[in-house]
Amino acid sequence: MQIIVRKVDSKQDLPFGLLLLADETIEAIEKYIYDSDVYVAKECEESEGFAVFALYKIDNSYIEIKNIAVAESLQNNGIGSFLISEIKRIARSSKYENIIVGTPDGASGVIGRVGAFNWMVWSIDVPVSGTETWRGATADE
Repeated sequence: MQIIVRKVDSKQDLPFGLLLLADETIEAIEKYIYDSDVYVAKECEESEGFAVFALYKIDNSYIEIKNIAVAESLQNNGIGSFLISEIKRIARSSKYENIIVGTPDGASGVIGRVGAFNWMVWSIDVPVSGTETWRGATADE
């Protein structure tokens, strides 16, 4: 399968159906999505997107993956790994030094994959509410 990754030009074209695969509610997505660069993966220019990721610039050195999702019917086919490669390519070409993945501590599947990408745990934040949240990882390249 050929995969084309394109930046979403209009915030009116955001693929909320795909974004909801990685976030629980539209409200949660809307907290970051309008300040993020959103990319959609598809087979050709005319086709519907089957995967998405959202990148948020923290500063000139750090970019955060706020959302990354693949359509359920296409999961476990290496598309997520391909998206990570694309994110790393985008980060390098934009001169970012670190990539952060923010995810709740309950996302054990995401945390478990950190080692597969040769990344390391960066920090664990404990908000005032007392709920522990795993903050992210940085690229080891």
